Amino acid sequence: TLVYAAIRYAVNSLLEVDIYARKYDKNAKKWVEIPDHPAVKLLKDPNPWYGYNTLMSGWVVSELAGSAGMSYTYKHRSAAGKLVGLEYLPHFGIFPYASGGDRGSFIDYYQVSVPGGFRKVDPANILAQRYAPIDPLRPQVCYGPINAALMELVTDREAANYTAAILANAGVTPHLISPAISRDTGAIQLVFGEEQITQVRAAMKQVSGPDRGRALLIPVPVEVKSLSFSPSDMNLEAIRNISEERLCAVLGIPPHVLHLGSGLENQNNRASAEAASRSAARSFTKPYMLTKAMELTRDLIPELGDEGEELCF
Repeated sequence: TLVYAAIRYAVNSLLEVDIYARKYDKNAKKWVEIPDHPAVKLLKDPNPWYGYNTLMSGWVVSELAGSAGMSYTYKHRSAAGKLVGLEYLPHFGIFPYASGGDRGSFIDYYQVSVPGGFRKVDPANILAQRYAPIDPLRPQVCYGPINAALMELVTDREAANYTAAILANAGVTPHLISPAISRDTGAIQLVFGEEQITQVRAAMKQVSGPDRGRALLIPVPVEVKSLSFSPSDMNLEAIRNISEERLCAVLGIPPHVLHLGSGLENQNNRASAEAASRSAARSFTKPYMLTKAMELTRDLIPELGDEGEELCF
């Protein structure tokens, strides 16, 4: 739920605006949009199977949820070598290979999963886009944002579920049994000795024994108090809030914008909601758009445009 909420917001943010090409006009001293630019036309209609919306959603899923924070797109070419199509490749089926040493190549080839094995693909035929900072252990990829918080998200949830399961299965007794107190005198009606304790224990075994479901009869006057150890009494909401806040921290999206509980309980008026939306636009949407526009410009303009042109949202 948490991850899907973040991905949905990211996809909607990028699709809410148009992508276009522009070039700086020195005479007019301003940026001018380039109509019907080949790179924009290719992005809008990347292949015969799906359109720009689906292509963008694949990029976002890989860049946010993939362990390496990368998205990969295969470049289809004509017989003459011209770029004519773009096909999204699942991030778990492609691996950049670099031999290192004195060859001077940042990436020698990509190993792409295909039916029956793998196929080597020239880096010139792969559009690789980064989201997060570079991974110092493998500079060919970066470090995915959700992957950075994944261990904490999983352990927080697992701890809550495990504790609730233990308590629900009577790992900790949910009851405190004590001698009954007289309503008239306020005195203990019967002091428990070994015999009374044995009687009460024998009676309580009916709860889980072969007589479970029948009326519970205790031969001595007792009071049963419920201890706050049941799952419903646990403060699991705080644990959930921690998970939500950690995910939002790595992405820079306020919890309220993703409609998460930890945000809704703290954002209870229109002004605070608008402030959260503006914060998300500044800390997540705009930087993401700028990064993606630069990545697409760097890769597509040399093949489909002219020097000085750029793609932007």
